[in-house]
Amino acid sequence: MTGDQLAYEIRKITPGMPIIICTGFSERINKERAEKLGVNGFLMKPIVKSDMAGMVRKVLDETPK
Repeated sequence: MTGDQLAYEIRKITPGMPIIICTGFSERINKERAEKLGVNGFLMKPIVKSDMAGMVRKVLDETPK
């Protein structure tokens, strides 16, 4: 299962769960497609730890409690 397929299935089961997709070069998914799927964060590899930490913090802060 690809990341976008997984995100779609997660949204069906648990709509409010925050999702961050991390990908390398891909013709299948980009930031715009991820946003259309309802993904909360999108990072391109290689990923710097501080960028990942910042994205996790941003997504958690934006997720309704």
